Amino acid sequence: MALRTPFAALTLLSLLSASSALAQDDPTDWTLVTDPQSQTVMATIEFTTGLQFAARCQAGVYDLVVAGLPEVPRDMFVRNLTIKAGEDGDLNSTAWTVGTQRTHAFSRVPVRVARDLAKGGRLQLVSPGLTEGAPRTRYIMDIAPSSGAIAETLKACNKPLEDPRDQEADAVHGDGGDGLPSSVIWARAPRPQYPAPVSGRIPSNGYVVLSCLSRADGLLERCEIESEQPVGYRLGQSALASIGRSRIKLTPTGAAAGSGLASHLILFSVHFRMD
Repeated sequence: MALRTPFAALTLLSLLSASSALAQDDPTDWTLVTDPQSQTVMATIEFTTGLQFAARCQAGVYDLVVAGLPEVPRDMFVRNLTIKAGEDGDLNSTAWTVGTQRTHAFSRVPVRVARDLAKGGRLQLVSPGLTEGAPRTRYIMDIAPSSGAIAETLKACNKPLEDPRDQEADAVHGDGGDGLPSSVIWARAPRPQYPAPVSGRIPSNGYVVLSCLSRADGLLERCEIESEQPVGYRLGQSALASIGRSRIKLTPTGAAAGSGLASHLILFSVHFRMD
């Protein structure tokens, strides 16, 4: 399925070291672009390392893309990137959908990544090696300490700069990749229905990434749509509607960790496939 690409492809950097670090010394700031005609508010930033980010709200849909990454093979559709902004917290690995240009990747949890980028300061991004034993690439960049442009993109899509659920969650589980995080499995899986066709069209497959707070009894609540592809077919709303009837339980690994089910923010995907 084709994904929208907000800017042209960049020249691929030559990455040679087994754990190479591409660094930029001077802080870079975001550029805010608005286009009322297409209902677009977009913040872009470009680094001397060759990476370029764009966070965009367009007609109520939020997405975030990075360009200039090491090119992936044609049969690779999802890649994981580890990213962190600022000095606090850990490096977090999240799933990204590979764009039609193989050096581009779209975040499957774009609002959460955008909130992180809005902190400014030291930005680190690690791209794992694409084959077993292949070198990883680590980018180190500085962002000017201003969240104004990112905040405008979030505001345009009615997304807060801080997620109030983060204050209630003991931990975040999952990276937005396929299925549930490894600590839990479905005791009763959601069974979303395909929405009605839009303009006579319906996608043969797609996915929705959701985030929910978990309860001690395994039910999920306060769920939000993180992303969906393809957009415009109400897949996200269908996935949300199916969550009330579902329930999770701990895997043996999750139970051994002793954290229980309550008060976790769970990131997971729901897939749609036409039989």
